[in-house]
Amino acid sequence: MNLHLISTFVLVTHWLIVIGLSVRVIMRRPPVGVSVAWLAVIFSLPFVGAGVYLLFGEKRLGRRRASRIATTVDNMKQWQIGLRQQSNAVASPIEATSAPLDRYAERVLGFPALPGNEIELLDSFESVFDAIVADIDGAQSKADLPIVAIMPASR
Repeated sequence: MNLHLISTFVLVTHWLIVIGLSVRVIMRRPPVGVSVAWLAVIFSLPFVGAGVYLLFGEKRLGRRRASRIATTVDNMKQWQIGLRQQSNAVASPIEATSAPLDRYAERVLGFPALPGNEIELLDSFESVFDAIVADIDGAQSKADLPIVAIMPASR
């Protein structure tokens, strides 16, 4: 066996895999940080980096799952439209102190704030889970899970 020939074959194979996966990562157009991280993994770990990317780097959804997700998104959009109509139909407007939260919820999350609701800030994950469990236990017909927006504390 010619050791030089084997090492050349392994090197060429590695670089073909690295170049092919690099083109694939770039063409999928993930966020820049994600692209750079995957390229670093692919380039720095010979063969193992390519294997890690192939295992974890791409979301492979079957047709049934993709159609189920599309249906769920359509249902969510219809629910949001219903919430907007409900918000517009309510006679009492959002209080001035709640207007920034209303704008934030509408622009970022797509959900309008509804008059008459309350907001409670929870300071630990245990209290979040306790509040969710209490809401589910207290529900009479159905429980829509709360939308939790985690924002960094201002410094």
